[in-house]
Amino acid sequence: MEDELPDHVRDYKLETTFPKKREIVHIYDDPDAPPSSQRRLECWKSDKRPIGRGGQGQVFLQTCTSGSRHHTHRAVKVIPLQDGGGRRRYIRELETIVKFSHDKYSKYFVKSLGWYEKKDSLCIAMEYVPTGDLQTYLRDHPALPEDDSRQITSQVLRGLAIMHGEGFAHRDIKPQNVLIQQHPTPTEPGSWWVKLSDFGISKRLGAATSGASTVIGTVEYMAPELFDQDSLPDIDYLTADMWALGVMTFWVLTKSYMFPSQRHFFQYEAHPDTLFPRGSLDDFHVSLDGQAFIRALMRPKPDERLDSKAAICHTWVQSWMPSAPMISDDRSESSTSSSERSSFDDERGMTTQVSNMTDLPNAFQVGSSTQLTVIPRKLSYEVQTQRLPAVEMEDEAEAEIELLLEKDADLEAKDSSGRTPLLSAAECGHKAMVKLLIEKGANLEAKDGDG
Repeated sequence: MEDELPDHVRDYKLETTFPKKREIVHIYDDPDAPPSSQRRLECWKSDKRPIGRGGQGQVFLQTCTSGSRHHTHRAVKVIPLQDGGGRRRYIRELETIVKFSHDKYSKYFVKSLGWYEKKDSLCIAMEYVPTGDLQTYLRDHPALPEDDSRQITSQVLRGLAIMHGEGFAHRDIKPQNVLIQQHPTPTEPGSWWVKLSDFGISKRLGAATSGASTVIGTVEYMAPELFDQDSLPDIDYLTADMWALGVMTFWVLTKSYMFPSQRHFFQYEAHPDTLFPRGSLDDFHVSLDGQAFIRALMRPKPDERLDSKAAICHTWVQSWMPSAPMISDDRSESSTSSSERSSFDDERGMTTQVSNMTDLPNAFQVGSSTQLTVIPRKLSYEVQTQRLPAVEMEDEAEAEIELLLEKDADLEAKDSSGRTPLLSAAECGHKAMVKLLIEKGANLEAKDGDG
């Protein structure tokens, strides 16, 4: 198997022996010790029974009995070795989890501690998260308040944006694959910290997928296109990830699935604007922005959904969006061209699509009642493989702002961070936009929410 793996994945392999049943010993060359020093032994004992299941395998808790420098416990996923498609899947899982075990991604992904082989099994050691997964947590707790749900969704979204930027789709976003590193309690209030896990069916963009007529995933979280046999060879799994995030967000807010039956699912696919279950969200006092966020992720047509970059800039998550390393990559979501959705997007017809701008978060007030929301987003316009020059995108953005101004948009309207359009344009480096706004009378002395 090793011959099929990239070098960086082979480097994560642990030299291992098995002295007794359920005992595992890893042998290390200590990089900080002289060449003549003895190799270090790290001994682990595995529990008899699994603590969970992941894609294609069981997960066991192991306890270090001696020699560990960093961890006393770890979770080990044991995957039966197979030929053909199964073999490709676990090789892909190894590649993905090693890729996102880098320290710069550790905020958002469960980290791998290495891997080893045992007889007919592949064993992937991972950091142990004792609180468990989001599904199990909510089984014993009520639906979360909107602010808590927003924190969780924002972190999962950031992880997805990183994966998508690196050319990977997760393909199994659901509460069971969101592990809880930290959560507030009645005696210890604080913030949530969750991590994405289980890359068993993840896929690198452009890589061949075994069984083109078969889709692997969790039915309740699968996008409509995944049920269309004719579209399977051309599916954009990035947009399918975004649908799943929408389903998960709805579930965390209400502890119910958006579609109680397959009939509801297909009815919604045909009439999404009239059959969006706003009543369920209203019952849990979910804001219009929160409802609009879910709507924008769950458009039946994939090319109408927000992609991960646009979703990060949505009003609902902007108020709680942690900083993280972002990937600049020409592959990033170039296969889709999601249409922009307003932060007000409900069945009452309040949607106004106004922006193809690049990274300019602002809300313009028109008159006294209608809000036109400019959603920031880095757009990748492509005609086959050729990108349009950046100047054309800037010209289009300027034209749209001029159109807004013709409708008496308020130049001094502020976004959720207290920034005016002029401040946002300056921060994003849009010189032409800054010039245009100044020419239209924008206040040069305006300050943001921090003064």
